[in-house]
Amino acid sequence: MANFLRSLFGPKKSNPKIKLRMQSRRLELIGLEERITPAVVASFSGNALTLLSDSNDTFSVSSDANGVISITGTTVSAGDANVTVVSGSTSTVMANSLAGGAAAVQVLALTGDNATEIQDITLININSTAFNTNFGISFNVQDGDDIIRFGGSINLNGTGTLIADSTGGVDAIVLGQGSDLNLTSVSGAITIAPAGSTATNVITLSNNATINSTSGNVTLGDDVVGAGKNLSINSGTGTVTATGTLGLTTALGKLTITTTNATGSSKASAISLAAVTAGDVILTGTGDVSVSGVVAATSINAKSTAGDVIFGNTVTTSAVGGFTSEATLATKATKIANAVTVGAGAKALVTGNLISNNSTLAAITTSGAGNITITGNVDASVANDNLTLTAGSGAVAIIGNVGSSATA
Repeated sequence: MANFLRSLFGPKKSNPKIKLRMQSRRLELIGLEERITPAVVASFSGNALTLLSDSNDTFSVSSDANGVISITGTTVSAGDANVTVVSGSTSTVMANSLAGGAAAVQVLALTGDNATEIQDITLININSTAFNTNFGISFNVQDGDDIIRFGGSINLNGTGTLIADSTGGVDAIVLGQGSDLNLTSVSGAITIAPAGSTATNVITLSNNATINSTSGNVTLGDDVVGAGKNLSINSGTGTVTATGTLGLTTALGKLTITTTNATGSSKASAISLAAVTAGDVILTGTGDVSVSGVVAATSINAKSTAGDVIFGNTVTTSAVGGFTSEATLATKATKIANAVTVGAGAKALVTGNLISNNSTLAAITTSGAGNITITGNVDASVANDNLTLTAGSGAVAIIGNVGSSATA
């Protein structure tokens, strides 16, 4: 018994291995900047829910039909919702808990506070159902080579706009991040126009992209790259404008642009493109449909039901779809100012009138058995403008008159 009691209450002998292990440990102070990733601060004021990035942040934002906004990828603290997100995890802002509820959120504002820092922000699957009836998205990320990515389904409401351009410090834009993009608005404009002039300051199609609006104008304000990716735009009664080359370095896939715009002064530019390199190209408008620069496509089908179809430079097609252009009204025409070259033995069909806009360069040429057919009149825009029609081994058919105007 005495030995047993001594074993319980007598002096303890420590295990030498444990002692060595404990002696090797030491306390270490870690600064906040070493253990906390840069913060994105969420705040709500007026009708805007603002996500402020205050450093070199990479994060993604999404929302569901109930107005729950999820923020993933960096540390986030929200003044109204007391949100904290650890890097690599996701936290939420419950819009219904904000003053006025989710319906009070009219603008989702993505901002940055330093021109030298870089924000890499992905918006994916933004469901606007619970938000204000005029919900839109804005950017003010300063100037720091910032990149904005759009993916999944992104919806705007009412007059809400999506403006991602140089005034908001956006330097590069990706459409179709992670999956095909479906971007829709009602009457609000959609402007996608990154800043800068370097090769990286472009609009990149990572996947196929569809942009639809009921009546809002759609503007692509820079070159678009994306080999083989399809781009579809339907602006309803709004206009479509592209100031850069659609398919800058390599050809896009199928390009489809549609608008019924034909009101007021905007009728003259229902569809206005700078240049196109793509697969099949389909352009359909009520007002004028114009491409000022070079067109290189597997085939092209352009139509205006109440305006002119205008090609300001060379047009080249390479597949059996050939070249088809229609100006429906008898007072309108397809206008060409340079060579239209149709390959692969395909046809060139001009439905309606054809007008030459150049004294020496205007021509339509097909190869092999490709026919050239013009169902309307052939005229010149000014006196002495010429036109050359060469159909390879095919036929040339002009259904209307040649030189029916005073300038022909």
